[in-house]
Amino acid sequence: MHELVFFDMTRWEITPRYRAGMTNYRAENADEDSLRKIKRGYYVEWRVADKHKMTFFDRMDLFVDTVDTDAPKILAGDAVRDGLSQIARRPFRLKPYFDPGVWGGQWMKRVCGLDPEYPIRFDFLDAVGGQNLVNAVTVVNEDEHVREEHTGLHELEFIETRRLWIEDEVTIDNGGSVNQLNLVEGERALVESLDGSFEPYKVHYAETFIVPAAVKGYRLVNPTGERIGVIRAYVRKPQA
Repeated sequence: MHELVFFDMTRWEITPRYRAGMTNYRAENADEDSLRKIKRGYYVEWRVADKHKMTFFDRMDLFVDTVDTDAPKILAGDAVRDGLSQIARRPFRLKPYFDPGVWGGQWMKRVCGLDPEYPIRFDFLDAVGGQNLVNAVTVVNEDEHVREEHTGLHELEFIETRRLWIEDEVTIDNGGSVNQLNLVEGERALVESLDGSFEPYKVHYAETFIVPAAVKGYRLVNPTGERIGVIRAYVRKPQA
């Protein structure tokens, strides 16, 4: 008898370890520029590891979270698989990940009360003075319920981004793709199931949340009485 044990470490933990001198997989590059090590992990090692992980995921007996070296956390493989199965059928939030960068982040300093020296990158980009990064948009749909804008990604990009200004509610077909959203204007919003498969899910201003592809369709509801804004990103369908 034997058990298959998977030891996991998150990417947000690996990244600072690269900066502290950890090497890439089977490499002797402790002194290499940390950005190069991160790129190597992001574009090569982590992609390969993700595919390798899936080859034995269904057979995994134990899952070990190694982020805290002194206090690893262990879960039964069945518990991990059951948890992921539940997550895949309902909206969920992402844990914010802050990482040093060269962008200003004036908006984040003001809204979230971060230290003036706290850097910002990726999800919460803003212009140098704290203004919106994208202002030139194309209106693709507008009625008394919602104004939908295309925010300008190039046609060769595989990600589509839309901004929705919602007066009351709007029903969305996710097109068979995972949807990533952020409440960019307004105090709060609700994500509702079309078939009652999950309870209404509340999100607040500046929170990023995921609606898995398995949900298929969902409803965004504005409970505030004032217009709210939501950014929605998803994978474009291949052109015929």
